[in-house]
Amino acid sequence: MTVVQWCGQWFTANRHKWNSNTEGGYRNLIYSHILPSIGSMELSDLTEQAVTDFYDSLQSWGLSARSVWCIHLLLRRPARRLYPRSMTLARNTPS
Repeated sequence: MTVVQWCGQWFTANRHKWNSNTEGGYRNLIYSHILPSIGSMELSDLTEQAVTDFYDSLQSWGLSARSVWCIHLLLRRPARRLYPRSMTLARNTPS
């Protein structure tokens, strides 16, 4: 499964739980930042280095630390499913 497939499924399955501001915020992070950069990657290819490089690129583009942190929290969801015994992505907390 690719990042774009997972994001689409996750967003569709959960959007009814959020208020309009939260939904809009997630939509912006997913469609403006995550999918253009790593959307075509397989979830299994989200290595620590790939994610760290992604966070670094977001910060270099001027994305706020809070937005990068929100993206980190979102990406932890599929990582926990794929690597339940691993700390993958947990060590990649953006600074």
